[in-house]
Amino acid sequence: MVRELKEKYNHRCQICGLQLYKGNGEYYSEGHHLRPLGREHFGVDDEDNIIILCPNHHTEFDYGVIAIDPKTKRIIHVDPKNEFHDKNLVNKRNLKNDYLIYHLENVFVTR
Repeated sequence: MVRELKEKYNHRCQICGLQLYKGNGEYYSEGHHLRPLGREHFGVDDEDNIIILCPNHHTEFDYGVIAIDPKTKRIIHVDPKNEFHDKNLVNKRNLKNDYLIYHLENVFVTR
């Protein structure tokens, strides 16, 4: 699922738009599960639960310093001075509100 989404969105980070070129004709990106997989969170490998990110934004999602507002679909960052705070996603997608809410309430650090 993640591989398909990376290709679909041309390996472009949905937060900053960065497309990391690996130098061999290929690009690199990472898929992040908004509701993480595994026993603690019981997330699913579903297209509506995955956002494509650069390594930096993937780390910020993992550490809970960035989220997506379920109502406005705008970026929330713990640092209101961050350049991406309150910006729109690069690629607007149908990310499921249940997953956005879960990430905001259970992973984002300022819940």
